[in-house]
Amino acid sequence: MIGLALALMIQAEPPPFLQFIEEAEALGRASYMGGICSALKIVESDAASVTALVDDFRRRAIMAKTDGPIVEDALTRGVEREKAASAVMIDFGPDDGSERRRRREDQAAEYFGTACADLTINYPEAFKIVPSIMD
Repeated sequence: MIGLALALMIQAEPPPFLQFIEEAEALGRASYMGGICSALKIVESDAASVTALVDDFRRRAIMAKTDGPIVEDALTRGVEREKAASAVMIDFGPDDGSERRRRREDQAAEYFGTACADLTINYPEAFKIVPSIMD
């Protein structure tokens, strides 16, 4: 009987607390990446809409009784993870025309291009592709 109960618990969805932690980290990463993508003039961001996304998330977390320092730390952790990842991707190494340098430039273009596009897909109310980039 205990084995059956454990099996059902394992197959059940993760507790909402974990889902909110994952969403918080994703929002943190998106907020940092939004700044980069805006600076690169790939996307336009609406600061009020980004704030509204975070505010809505916090209200939903409170309603689900999953708010608190762990969820808030996940937001911060998302920002820090994206900041660290972006720093690695921006480091091209010496400008020596080497294959390594070209590969790093290509990887950065792919990373930031995909991340910026994902912002417009995942958060269309806050991020839009810059119209001139489509020309």
